[in-house]
Amino acid sequence: MQINFSLTEFKELCKSIQKRPKKLFKMMRQEIRETTGQYLSELIQMELTDFLGRLPYERRDGNRNHRNGYYHRGFTLKGIGEVLVRMARDRKGKFSVAR
Repeated sequence: MQINFSLTEFKELCKSIQKRPKKLFKMMRQEIRETTGQYLSELIQMELTDFLGRLPYERRDGNRNHRNGYYHRGFTLKGIGEVLVRMARDRKGKFSVAR
């Protein structure tokens, strides 16, 4: 991602950060929360793929367990706050994430 600033815009941005540094840190924490939630959700999806032994939408004869959507779950991380994660689930309810 590339962001283009003029020198004047950059100076104004620096002044804004100097006046209200807490606002910048709040924005950074929000971005970290969202990115962490997405990362953990992807990891859980990969674990479910490994658990089921096949990719999404792939079917195999004899195996009746399938993906069955997800539910949201919040986790609190020290220094970051509440992270929302999409918890994948299987039709038979046998998949669980190790703690």
